[in-house]
Amino acid sequence: MIEIINLNKLKIMLSKELPGEDAQYKMAPKIRKEFAEQMLKKGPARDSSILILLYPKDNELQTVFTERHAYEGVHSGQISFPGGKKDEEDIDFESTALREAFEEMAIVPKDVNILGQLSDLLVPPSRFLIHPFIGYSEKRPDFIPQQSEVKSFFEVPLSLLQNPEIIKETELKMANGELYKTPYYDLYGHIVWGATAMIVSEFLAVYQNIPLED
Repeated sequence: MIEIINLNKLKIMLSKELPGEDAQYKMAPKIRKEFAEQMLKKGPARDSSILILLYPKDNELQTVFTERHAYEGVHSGQISFPGGKKDEEDIDFESTALREAFEEMAIVPKDVNILGQLSDLLVPPSRFLIHPFIGYSEKRPDFIPQQSEVKSFFEVPLSLLQNPEIIKETELKMANGELYKTPYYDLYGHIVWGATAMIVSEFLAVYQNIPLED
């Protein structure tokens, strides 16, 4: 019951003014804003969407992350949420998020109740503008990762995401080949950084401010 109440309140919170960059940039390297400004000078970005899916498991809300395969590209091996670029047949960004989540992880669109969306986020290396959506499924999906796109996946309870001890800092190589200090979330040994970490940061800024009382 508490979870359902929280979800109703989360939906209301997502309809209000969002924390945006103030929350996003808490989990970004200092050089990141400069990269974004440089990218904007090169022309328009490409649209994409991701889905943060919430669902009950072990008596608490959880969400799922995916791990990309290693390849010759800027996002090789990174951790992300299910999602991808907008196709011409997608009627809107929400449709993109649901279609991609189904293609990558077999998350059935009709089982997902979209609660709202977070602030858009520009990804300088790939020139994508991410539209993050929050969805809820009444039951845990039977995840089936698409082998060509998803190397593995792991589930994380929201209680762990809210633990400040998982926030750490390290040096990582950026798209320009240079090493920069960057904050990240340590999730079961997975380094969650970059756009995914920034999206998680804004989500938590909203979720943790849900009123406890009516």
